[in-house]
Amino acid sequence: MKTIPITINESDAESPKLWRVTFVGDYATIITTVEGTKDDAQTLAENMLTDYYDWDLSRWVGEVEEAQ
Repeated sequence: MKTIPITINESDAESPKLWRVTFVGDYATIITTVEGTKDDAQTLAENMLTDYYDWDLSRWVGEVEEAQ
């Protein structure tokens, strides 16, 4: 019996893209780029900066835009 691979079209699902996340605080602006979905981009960036630098970004304002 011949096996045929099945390709599932996930056109409805958002594919991972690069997103530029900007955090603005009182005295500084942090800009970083993450790969993921738009809904998860800010969370991914916060987790990355918290894990690496141990920064608390809970009081910072975040903005997400597609990186070019």
